[in-house]
Amino acid sequence: MEQINILHAIVLGIVQGATEFLPVSSSAHLVIFQHLFNLDMGAGFIVAFDVCLHIGTLLAVLLALRKEVAVVIAGLFGRTQAKGGEAALSGGFAPGEGPKAVWLIVLGTLPAVVVGFAFKDFFEELFTTLLPVGIALIATGCILFATRIVKRNDVVLRDMKWWQAVAVGLAQALSIIPGISRSGSTISMGLFTGLDRQLAAKFSFLLSVVAIGGAGVLEYKNLRYISQDNLAPIIAGTLAAFIVGYLCVRWMLAIMRNARFSWFAVYCWALGLTVIVASLWRT
Repeated sequence: MEQINILHAIVLGIVQGATEFLPVSSSAHLVIFQHLFNLDMGAGFIVAFDVCLHIGTLLAVLLALRKEVAVVIAGLFGRTQAKGGEAALSGGFAPGEGPKAVWLIVLGTLPAVVVGFAFKDFFEELFTTLLPVGIALIATGCILFATRIVKRNDVVLRDMKWWQAVAVGLAQALSIIPGISRSGSTISMGLFTGLDRQLAAKFSFLLSVVAIGGAGVLEYKNLRYISQDNLAPIIAGTLAAFIVGYLCVRWMLAIMRNARFSWFAVYCWALGLTVIVASLWRT
């Protein structure tokens, strides 16, 4: 096995930054690339490195959605009235909608918390082999392709119901399985339940802020595995994840305005079949 170097870290950072927000499953790609590189990083350092990559993507989405994040933060302090002249952002994130946005994000986060803690050992086992990843990628492709049949997408934040947030949250809980795209499943569920295309994407990304931040808090103790010897690769990987993550958030929002993101299904199917064949070939 090889030790991680700066080139490995940058590649993994690019992969994390792109696939965290594109509907193609970041967990699947990290598993695949770690197998390809045959890296020997040690269990503790793997988690520490993963936490740092996620910090990069967390900062990326906070920057890309800084206006929406400001609305949500205002909602945390109970702000309900917009100032004169303040217009709603795309997807309905008006300044006065902050408290509602907070409530919906909490509802959307709960399913993943419950499922993640209840089935923690089961999900961790799925990360050790490639075959389940390939099957889950095929499933992700089917979910994305199914959005082509959606006709009605006009519900903005003002009209969003509690059950729509819970439905999106259940999709996020399903995405704990490596190979099920978090952004793909949550955006798709938003579309299935009638959310405006921009709201579906932005609500998905705001849920990722809580999910990524929460996972980082839970795993912060593993940061002790960072040392002077591996600091350079960690910094390089984190910066790569931040830059690519920011670009991909903006790109996804543009895709949701102008095109069907169901075309990512083709990529998921192709990669899933490749992973399944490779897994069976190695057994």
